[in-house]
Amino acid sequence: MTKETAHAAAGEDNQLLAALPVRERNAVHRASQLFTMELGATLLHANQPSGFAFFPIQGAISLVRRLSAGTSVEVGIVGNEGVVGLDIVMGAGTQLNDAIVQGKGSAWRMPAEHLLAQFRRHGELQRQLLRFTDAFITQISQTAACNRAHDIEARLARWLLMMQDRVHAPQIRLTQQFLAHMLGARTASVNEAVQKLEGTGVIGHRRQEISILDRTGLEQRACECYAIVRRIYELAASN
Repeated sequence: MTKETAHAAAGEDNQLLAALPVRERNAVHRASQLFTMELGATLLHANQPSGFAFFPIQGAISLVRRLSAGTSVEVGIVGNEGVVGLDIVMGAGTQLNDAIVQGKGSAWRMPAEHLLAQFRRHGELQRQLLRFTDAFITQISQTAACNRAHDIEARLARWLLMMQDRVHAPQIRLTQQFLAHMLGARTASVNEAVQKLEGTGVIGHRRQEISILDRTGLEQRACECYAIVRRIYELAASN
């Protein structure tokens, strides 16, 4: 049994690819390799062309924008609902953000030239990529508004929910310093927000790991941005 067959038998695949007709999906698999995503690895670098596209099967990838002052902020998260490397098909020339593995897992890694060739065939893959792009732009826009308008505790709750949706586990490995970069906030503010959420019993915290203990309670403490973005992705997947 090939690795591709083993994953199909286990019912594991990227949701975007799973929506394709069998012939197109098999063509993507043949042109791709299964790739292990190690926590903290940078898959794509800002201001460079993307040599590959990554379709996560398990795990999560953060798109991180670094500023000249040395600070950084996460602009979006991609899990098995989508793809990283959209510059390949959008004619952008370069990837604007660093793509960093935030949740360990696996992905289909597809060379840029193969993705572009299949995109240009105007099949279902093109349609699905465009629908995902639209949803991802909404996520980026909502994240920008969220970081400007909402308090750190609500933003932290939103981020943890988005990560759990993609890693499919109650435990999320991270440091609070890295989380501060992701949220565009001071480490002290993140520490305080973690303590407040932990005090309510919705999360547990120990060194380099946060556990979601009460998903419903955490959703109640998140801002509306979480529900808005989740709904956009649900709509994209249903059409």
